[in-house]
Amino acid sequence: MTEGRLYLINERVKPPSVFLGAVLLSVDVLIWVIATFNEGNSSILIIHACFLILAISGLSVFDKTTIPLFSIALLLRSIFSILAWSFAGSDDLKFYVGTNEDSFRFWDASFMPYEDAIIAFADPFFPGLNIAMANVSEFLGARSYLAMMQTVLFSGALFVVFAYKFLQGLYGEKIGLWVGYILALSPTVIAFSTGLIRDSLIGMFGFLMLLSLYHITKTKFFPIFLLLISALALLYLRPVSLLFFVVVAIFLVYSSSPLRSTFFSKRSKRILVGAIIVMGLLSAAYKQERIESVFDFAVATRSGEHWSDGAGNALHGLDVNTSGVTGQISAVSPFLLFGIAPFALIQPFPFYAWDSPDFIGGGPTLIDVMVGIGGLLNQLAMGFYVLAAFIWIQNKNIDSFGFRVGLIFTCIVSGLILLGLGQIRMTAMHVYPFFYLGTVLAILRLRSYGEKYFIKLILIWAIFLSSLYLTYLSLSILFLLIPLLGLSLCIFVFFIYQARLIY
Repeated sequence: MTEGRLYLINERVKPPSVFLGAVLLSVDVLIWVIATFNEGNSSILIIHACFLILAISGLSVFDKTTIPLFSIALLLRSIFSILAWSFAGSDDLKFYVGTNEDSFRFWDASFMPYEDAIIAFADPFFPGLNIAMANVSEFLGARSYLAMMQTVLFSGALFVVFAYKFLQGLYGEKIGLWVGYILALSPTVIAFSTGLIRDSLIGMFGFLMLLSLYHITKTKFFPIFLLLISALALLYLRPVSLLFFVVVAIFLVYSSSPLRSTFFSKRSKRILVGAIIVMGLLSAAYKQERIESVFDFAVATRSGEHWSDGAGNALHGLDVNTSGVTGQISAVSPFLLFGIAPFALIQPFPFYAWDSPDFIGGGPTLIDVMVGIGGLLNQLAMGFYVLAAFIWIQNKNIDSFGFRVGLIFTCIVSGLILLGLGQIRMTAMHVYPFFYLGTVLAILRLRSYGEKYFIKLILIWAIFLSSLYLTYLSLSILFLLIPLLGLSLCIFVFFIYQARLIY
């Protein structure tokens, strides 16, 4: 099977029109005009307009064809941010937009002097940025959470664009654009592009760093400048995230993709990898205590001790439920969690998808529901990702980047997140583009065999998920658990057998 046939890299795809982008941006501005009037604060619209002008100007200079995709991503993030803020149910819940405690903590820290704020947080970039935005919004009108949130909204939209352009270079326009659409529409990615949380900035700078590295051989100076800026931003946003992207960068230098058998000459590879390793080592040395604290946090997370009522009673264990299956596995050995690493890609599990976090209380908010829907959609996507794994394994010489990063690296990062080194929001911004890359690859291959075949496999996978959910609900009923587990395994094997054409 040829590379073009396998990856459909020769198929042309029509990108969304510039006219559509202009219409969507007009709607985006209109809803922020309405929000500004409702809040009675002109700083919201002024800051949004300034960011919009800067973003469109930058994209026009480098690649104006990305503007429609950016417009789709920005409009959706704007809509759900305003809805989540307007229908939060109480004034307190408004400041938890983003469904994470950090949303309120960063807002609270914006009232502090800069010196105190960066002490309150181990990583100084985002609290400092929030203070700067708070000062700007006060100067223009009044201090506003919605005005300060603009940095997160725009970085979330640019994350989509940079991930699309990076994967377009490796896999062609069709696969890159499909991944871009999924990232733009993903409820989980949208949810974590709202509120005052830093993860969308990490995703934006991380994929800008990879995109810059990809283009270094084409333009000597400017991509190097962007790469260094991105790496420095990641260092001060979250050092562990920089180390993750450093690993991907090394894989990129030494891996092939369907469009390019080799990216760099041997001499360039040695120079680039040496520079990347030095950058990673310097960041680890400079922020050694921060990286060590992440591992301490992971231990507390797995034990459920991170959140306590002050009397030693654990409130919850974040992503690892201490009384559930993952908690029991962790009690035997935390590293056994690597055996179920892909579960990090499909969180949250349906039965807990709609719960508001314990530290917020009350019923689920709009963003909680979005994260829950995102988890369900990712569980459907997992079936295609499993098929992509077979493609990558059998074609690792053609697509060593997909095998090493799309499969191996993604599963390792997912395992580390299950260990307590991260949360769902970190999964979204670090590995979702690679997870969706596998999903898109498998979908396009399946559709090439006909719509009926494609729909049949979707139905089989949906039946498998239903059986798996029933198995989970029957964990305490042994006479039901064993037959259901066997049925789930049989359906999964049948799914793989039916999909044999793809690989």
